[in-house]
Order: sequence, then structure tokens, then C-alpha cells
Amino acid sequence: MFRYDFIIQYEHRQRELENAVLLAIMLEKKGYKVAIENRFSARILFQRADVIITPYLYQTETAVYFALQPFCHFKKIINMQYEQVFKRLEEEKLGSLPDGFAKNAVHISWGKNTTERYKKVGIRPDHIFEIGHISMDLNTTKYRRAFLSQKSISSRFSLPLGKKWLLFISSFSCIGLTKTVYENWKERTVGTDYFSKISHKSQPIILDYLEELAKKHPELIVIYRPHPFEAGCPRLTKLKNKYNNFKVISNYSIRQWMLVADYISTWSSTSLVDVLYANKPCAIIRPIPFQEEYDFPIYKNQKIISNYENLEEFINHPNEQYKINPEPIQEYYCNSNKADTFEKLRDLCIHVKNSKEYEYNYYESIRPSYLYLLKFYIYKILMSFAKFIDYSKFTPEKYRSDVQYAHREMKGCKKEIDFYRKRFLGIMKNESA
Repeated sequence: MFRYDFIIQYEHRQRELENAVLLAIMLEKKGYKVAIENRFSARILFQRADVIITPYLYQTETAVYFALQPFCHFKKIINMQYEQVFKRLEEEKLGSLPDGFAKNAVHISWGKNTTERYKKVGIRPDHIFEIGHISMDLNTTKYRRAFLSQKSISSRFSLPLGKKWLLFISSFSCIGLTKTVYENWKERTVGTDYFSKISHKSQPIILDYLEELAKKHPELIVIYRPHPFEAGCPRLTKLKNKYNNFKVISNYSIRQWMLVADYISTWSSTSLVDVLYANKPCAIIRPIPFQEEYDFPIYKNQKIISNYENLEEFINHPNEQYKINPEPIQEYYCNSNKADTFEKLRDLCIHVKNSKEYEYNYYESIRPSYLYLLKFYIYKILMSFAKFIDYSKFTPEKYRSDVQYAHREMKGCKKEIDFYRKRFLGIMKNESA
């Protein structure tokens, strides 16, 4: 049995691993023992901790998933809720918010909008902590040295330093999904059919634009960064094989790529906020306009590029007119310029650990059957094997995407954690010197 004070679970390593490592270091420096695990890792079945920190918490079922382990029934959960910006229609219907027994956790809010939505679904105000989004701190000069230089990225991915790099941040999360995964997604979100339709119409046009850039500008490297849920796209494979200056790379976080890219572009990613905090211009490429109710509110009044000619203009003159308008973003993010959100979260974690007021006996309240828990434990153990081998082709379609996800998220994760740990500890050492 392994004993910890905190266990941090992550869903997407590209989005969360940097955050998890830095938070773990800050807690360890205060004398606490911390583990970092993927949500599919079977190691948690043999771990105990006072507090579990989860990447999301939507309903009673997810509370069971995270809180009830064979040797530890967690009574204190801190919900990071890594998705807090939603399409307007989903906001109005109060979709994608904690429900059922999940409401009893401690919930992190990035800003006023989420705080008010949490209250509307019945979460106690004293369980809501509006501290901002920790990821935004990593876009500041304070943590810049934690990331690889353009020279290092160049050598790792054979990207010529003498050329300009255009990063495209994809948000085509429904492209290539199996029918089963799509139907499950549709049950949980609002406007899924519309988003799928506009995704399948927009992606080919945007790829036309990016291909034209690669063709006309040999001095430019086009880097397409897929969404973590984005499945295989034959067109992308053809493009990267056809053009030496067209790359498809999913490694590392968006923050890492924004730091080294000369140009940034996207379609509908909420990483638009990262671009704002990084203070860089961005090409928002939308050949087909969104209906307002299905769009993210943070895109309101942003400058849109709707054709290839405008994209060429951006490449030639990426000036102030392409900077992100902060006004529609302010109600969603309360981050200050001090880059102190990690410190706030660290102090909150310690407060929750040392206070009984945040305890909730999920096991006694939910009382899942032993058969249900046994199936859950076996499922987690089987998924853990995906860390070593992708056996998805031997599994039923229902579980195929889970196996592929587990393989992608867990393989080589320890090496990546060690890498970030070394970088962050180096920054802290220099600060204390």
C-alpha cells in the first residue's frame, strides 16, 4: 500500500501534465507527499491519500470513478474542471456542470462566469474557489524557462531554424470518432450534431488554405497540432507525406508550441485564451461562420479570417489588429498579472487537507454494488496494460477508443514528468539563489 497526502489525476497530458508537476513540486516543498496518475492508471487501486485532485467531475458516476478505490474511499475531492468555457447554448442550458453527488466536492472556478453557473446548479458557495486558471501562469515570463527553446524543438522534430513556423491549433475533436464514442459524446453535450457538421465542412477548407501556404511559401513550416480527441484524418497523412514543410505533431503542450512558433492560428479552440496571455497575434480561420448560439462566447468581437487572401495578409503582416480582444474573455478568467494562481491552488489544497468541513462520505451516500465496483476495478487494470501496448484492435468497438487513449496518455509519461520536474526545479533554484 502506498500512502500520499495528495493524488493528482490527469486526463490529457498535453493539457495538464505541466500543471500537475508544478503543483506537486509546490506541495512537496511544503512537506507533503504527492502522486501523479492518469485517470486510467491501476496504481491508484493500491494507493491511499487524504485528497484526490481530479481533472473533471460531472456527475455521481464520475464521483464513484475517482473516489471509490478498494483500499481508500476518498472523502475529499478537489475538482479542477479543466473545461469551463462552453458554447453559448450549453451555458444557457447549464450543461457540462457537476451534478448529483459530484456537487459535494471542492470546485475550482476560473472566473465569475463559472462561479455563477456553479451556484445555479446548487453547489455550495463555500465549496467554490474562484482562483483563476493555473495554466495561464505558464504563459508568463516567470515560467518561460521551463519550456524548450526553438532550437531544442527544431532538433527533436527536424524543423529548420531558418524558416518561419506557423502553428495551427486544431479543435476538430469530432473528426474520425467512432459511432459509439460520438453517441456517448452527444449524450453529454449540447449542439453536438451542429458542431460535427460545421467541423466536417470547415476542416477540408482550412486544410486547403494550409496546403496552399505550404505550396506557395517554401520558407514557411506549417505545423498542424491535432486535438487530443482528433482521430486519424487521411488528408493530413497525405499532406505531411507530400510536403516537406507540412508537419502533424501532437507532442507537447500548446503553450510550448506557442512559445516557439512565429505565427499562431486556430479555428475554434479555447486555447485562444492562452494566446491572449502569451500576448501574441493569432489568425482565427473560419471559412464558414458559426451560429452565435453554438459558438464560444470568447470569440465574440474577435477578428476573423474567412478566406485564403486574408490568411496571406496575416502571414505578411501579423500586426496588432490580430491581437486577441480581452473583453469577452474577462468574465471567464480572473487571473492576475502576478502569475500567482499556482500558489493560490497550493494553499487551497493544504487548507482542504487540514479541514474536515470538505469531507463527504461518497461511499455511504452512493453505496454502489460490489459487482459494480469489481467490474470497475477490472476495467481499470485492463486499461493500465495499454501503457505498454496498444491492444485496441483486439477489443470490442465500445472500448477501442479508451484503449487507444490510455496508450497515448500513459506511454512514456514518467519520462515527461521527470523532464518537467527538472525544468521547474531549475527555475525555483534560480529564484531562491
